[in-house]
Amino acid sequence: MPPDLLTENDHHSSSQSHSSSSTKQTRERIPSNLIDLNTPLPCHDYVNDKHANASNNTHSNKSISSSSIVKDIQKSQLLTESWYHGSISRAQSEHLLKNDGDFLVRESAGTQGQYVLTGMQNNSPKHLLLIDPEGIVRTKDRVFDSISHLINFHWTNSLPIISAESALLLRHPILRTTDLLSKAKQAHLNLQ
Repeated sequence: MPPDLLTENDHHSSSQSHSSSSTKQTRERIPSNLIDLNTPLPCHDYVNDKHANASNNTHSNKSISSSSIVKDIQKSQLLTESWYHGSISRAQSEHLLKNDGDFLVRESAGTQGQYVLTGMQNNSPKHLLLIDPEGIVRTKDRVFDSISHLINFHWTNSLPIISAESALLLRHPILRTTDLLSKAKQAHLNLQ
């Protein structure tokens, strides 16, 4: 460890004994995330600001591109799930629910790329957003790889999805009656 990162105890113990290697010593390190407000900020001279900006724009475009790829993968995976109903309205989804534990996933009508879990709890429909503002599929206490992962995890393990005012238990998926996969393929062919 460089001398400037050792504490006073480290200097003292390192000068006293190197012989007792079997004795474990705990070192208190100075946290690396501390900012020394007495040290002036480094001055950077960027010769080619246009190159730096172009690099930042390229990075930004890559993240936008990768974000849309993730959304496309998410949607194509959902099309294979029998409990996914595509872009049906809130009222249509509520009409399909009959008993506590009934559930389905639908595309949000208001926010592109957002999905909603609609389920019945205490004879009342609940609507839970499945993707947080940062684009992460999560519940209150756990992050998931995908919406399918989140739904199947809670459904197969009989674990409720806990939100601010509810604990929605997924028991009975409401199976869709339309073939969304064929519709998606046809829409894709029509675009070409």
